[in-house]
Amino acid sequence: NAAKYTPQGGHVVLQVKREDGEATIRVRDDGVGIPKDMLDSAFELFVQSSRTLDRADGGLGVGLTLVRGLVTKHGGTVSARSDGEGKGSEFLVRLPLTAFAPKADTSHGSTRWKLALGSKIVVVEDNADSREVLCALLTHVGFECKSSDNGAAGLALIDEFKPAAAIVDIGLPGRRRGLPRTICNRRCLHSKSLTMFCARLGRGRQRSSS
Repeated sequence: NAAKYTPQGGHVVLQVKREDGEATIRVRDDGVGIPKDMLDSAFELFVQSSRTLDRADGGLGVGLTLVRGLVTKHGGTVSARSDGEGKGSEFLVRLPLTAFAPKADTSHGSTRWKLALGSKIVVVEDNADSREVLCALLTHVGFECKSSDNGAAGLALIDEFKPAAAIVDIGLPGRRRGLPRTICNRRCLHSKSLTMFCARLGRGRQRSSS
């Protein structure tokens, strides 16, 4: 969001520090800012400003909620600050530091979800760079990966390829905006073990439209 909503020639600053037993991560920009009356509700689900939060043309309003959820699961907090529209914004994440190094996890998954190397994975993402990099990484690790750049083709690919898991961008553009959710709800297309990962993927650049 900081990169997307900071105009050309603006500045985005990322700062990481160790403060009072916590890791602090600050993302500060001099972009469009956030209205003061939105600061308290900025992290609530489906809350968005028409100009600043999430996506420019009808954002889903889930990105900051996901950020808060992830940070909270790690025992941290996240807050937003802005002097108003046109005055930039700052997001501050605080995470507790551990006194020991965690054991390396070589299972490529948690105890709640594991996927064997060699399994099939489908990636549905319209940003070509993000899609190609993610598939390349998955293939390098040892998975069999295929991808699609839109929801309709993604559904067809899932039917044909029969993957064990799918990684889906929930912010795919297009008139049929419900397609990403349709993909995410198809958990039992071929087996009860089909796992869906829905996320906001490549959003670093403004899309062009015709």
